[in-house]
Amino acid sequence: MTREHFLAASAAAAAATSSPLPARGGGARPGSYCLPLHKGAGDLSFDFQLETLDSDAIFALSDHLGYPVWVNFFASWCGPCNREMRDVTRIAAAYADKGLRMFGIDVEEHEDRVRAFRKQYEIAFPILLDRTSSVFHTFGLHGIPSHIFFAPDHTITCMVQDSLEPREMENEIAVALGRVTSGKTTPSPA
Repeated sequence: MTREHFLAASAAAAAATSSPLPARGGGARPGSYCLPLHKGAGDLSFDFQLETLDSDAIFALSDHLGYPVWVNFFASWCGPCNREMRDVTRIAAAYADKGLRMFGIDVEEHEDRVRAFRKQYEIAFPILLDRTSSVFHTFGLHGIPSHIFFAPDHTITCMVQDSLEPREMENEIAVALGRVTSGKTTPSPA
């Protein structure tokens, strides 16, 4: 089964059930708003690469192995994205000293719009450009905002296709921070 098929099955499972992923360490548990992943998806370690805004650098998730990562997919025209962005930036900054790596991923917008959005919300974390929504679709997502929380071994602890309340953001960060790293190797992107 290819990774794309596996993730598509995970998205289909999300529509059929509402059970959250089990927590693996730490006291926090994923919320009921987390999309259930297809059996075994929570044990896969992921990687992807995207261009960064205002830089020639290419972002690779694997460069942040060993750190919990929060990825927020957004677009400047998205009302819920705008409503939650102040909380996203505030909470991401509050957990940076605990090792959290935060990345915003703009889906299919021109760089000038993304720069204006960054300025409007004073976004300090790196913004990545998913120009063709390939990464967005690789994870089986089809609505923004969407959030993915990765444990330090880059297994998914929670995936959400909706906006989150601040307490939900903080809960998922606690789950990602509390996950025990398994020592697995990261497969190359499909």
